[in-house]
Amino acid sequence: DDRMSRVLERLQEFAAIGTPHIWVIDPRLKKMFTFHGSTLQEVEGDVMATGNPRLELTRAEIFQE
Repeated sequence: DDRMSRVLERLQEFAAIGTPHIWVIDPRLKKMFTFHGSTLQEVEGDVMATGNPRLELTRAEIFQE
């Protein structure tokens, strides 16, 4: 089920169990988001990255055809 309300519930569940880095990828719209606390924020640049440990993916890597 991919309704937005259900997606947000799942993201909050992941955050509640201590998942440190939560990314949401929308392949149809080719958009990338991060979820921190209770905020879903679109990644505007071309790179999604975490702090520690360092993990980095580019928009081209994620949405390669």
